[in-house]
Amino acid sequence: MAIERHLDEERQARLELLIDRYKDAQHRRLVKRGVALWNRTEADVLRARYMTDPPAGKIN
Repeated sequence: MAIERHLDEERQARLELLIDRYKDAQHRRLVKRGVALWNRTEADVLRARYMTDPPAGKIN
């Protein structure tokens, strides 16, 4: 029976490793999406700030 228990423990260890790797990959994907969203938002704010027409009464 010791052989079966060893196989079950090994299978459980591999499963836990795969779960940890999946969680890490999921976290990296979320961070990457967050950074992309931040960069897009920052670019939109800068574009809105600097791409507007100057006030009509102001020449320089």
